Amino acid sequence: MKNCLIWLFAASMTLISFGTVQAQNTTEPVRATGAAAHKGAGVISAQERAARYAQQLHAMVNLSETQITEVAKIGETFETQMDALRQSDLASDEKRTRGLALSNERTTAAKKILTAEQIAAWDKWEADLKEKRDARIREYNAKNPNNPIGN
Repeated sequence: MKNCLIWLFAASMTLISFGTVQAQNTTEPVRATGAAAHKGAGVISAQERAARYAQQLHAMVNLSETQITEVAKIGETFETQMDALRQSDLASDEKRTRGLALSNERTTAAKKILTAEQIAAWDKWEADLKEKRDARIREYNAKNPNNPIGN
């Protein structure tokens, strides 16, 4: 009886450890969680995010085919740098600061290849976006007058 219990215990531990190993050896893509999942980090490659950026910019300011290619290259460089920054061990404040600097560099580089009309369209889009954001904040603050951050 004692041998039977020992054997049963050993068999169950083997099955449990085998199940744990099997669970770790999955071929499913690793999905990000939290804010990173919302942004698509870890799911979409830097090249795909760069292509999406180029298409969004094309829809916004009507890029030529050459400009789309150049913007995609700029975006791929940016996204690769951002991936490295996300994986770094820097403090979150430092990551935020460097990320904003990279974003500003991307914007500056992208605007260098645009025409004056396209830059004007970009600036108008940014102003409209800021106004929409400010309107949402004003609306939220009106509904939440005791919000210590917004008032």
